[in-house]
Amino acid sequence: MYKTIHCQRDFKTLVDFGQFNRDSYPPETLIIADAILGLDFPHLALDAPESLKSWHGVGLITDYLIQHQAHRSTQLIAIGGGALLDLVGFIASIYMRGLNWHAVPTTLLAMVDASVGGKTAINHNNIKNLFGSFYPPSSILIDTSHLANQNLSGGKAEVIKMLWTSSDDLTLPPDLDDLVKLAITLKLKIIDHDWTEATGNRATLNAGHTFGHAFERLDPSLSHGQAIAYGLLAEHDLAEFLTHKNHNRQILEKNLAQQGLQINYAYLLTDLDALIDLMLKDKKATKTTLRSTVARSPGDSYRLTYTPDDVRRFALSQSL
Repeated sequence: MYKTIHCQRDFKTLVDFGQFNRDSYPPETLIIADAILGLDFPHLALDAPESLKSWHGVGLITDYLIQHQAHRSTQLIAIGGGALLDLVGFIASIYMRGLNWHAVPTTLLAMVDASVGGKTAINHNNIKNLFGSFYPPSSILIDTSHLANQNLSGGKAEVIKMLWTSSDDLTLPPDLDDLVKLAITLKLKIIDHDWTEATGNRATLNAGHTFGHAFERLDPSLSHGQAIAYGLLAEHDLAEFLTHKNHNRQILEKNLAQQGLQINYAYLLTDLDALIDLMLKDKKATKTTLRSTVARSPGDSYRLTYTPDDVRRFALSQSL
């Protein structure tokens, strides 16, 4: 006789605001940090561009863990931007079948996106986030003093994305702590009861990413946030092209431009074969269809399904 066994994982993450204190964590905790921070306590310092999210990056960190005799009770701390958090979270999920880890994001993008929600990943064969897991950190420590003198536009693009698809109010709080709190609250509301994208609610957060991830690979100089801004605009232009209905694209463009984000993505449509090939490698795609989340107006979002031929016709129309 076969029996159905219902297994449920309880995702819990403590989010706190304040300064990092090494003594707040167990002595055997191992720290992996972005080298640019110049930390003065024992840790593995790594240059952490997007290219570090790779099997090479996995090897660097796992070798460090082995060297320091990390065991199943060892905890990890990742201090840095989104790429480093994605990588350390992924390693924590697979090393000895799972270690507790803690996220200390140091960029706005990492504070509002990468550290929250439990997604970890590495890239492979020019495919974004091909390998990954749902493995949230045990805690997230937010210290917005890290953001002094940083370009915040990329992080704000992700916040605008969430507001555009899930709220009728696009106002960004001027205070950075309030901005991060708003983003975290909104993201957790979106993914509540759908941590692993089983029901489709979490797919709202993928707005801008079907085009955006492809744009990121076509132009490696783009920041993730700028690529997503371009992706949002392209996907809404595509929606208007396919449905012949207004999606208030000008409001979206205005809000992105106000945060210093570029809005002209036309140069990324010139190599259509490469663009479509990258889009078809997206996790939301099938062999014949692509999906994006778009909104007719702020908060009025829906799932747009389309084909590679739709993308080709749309791109050609933009060049006329």
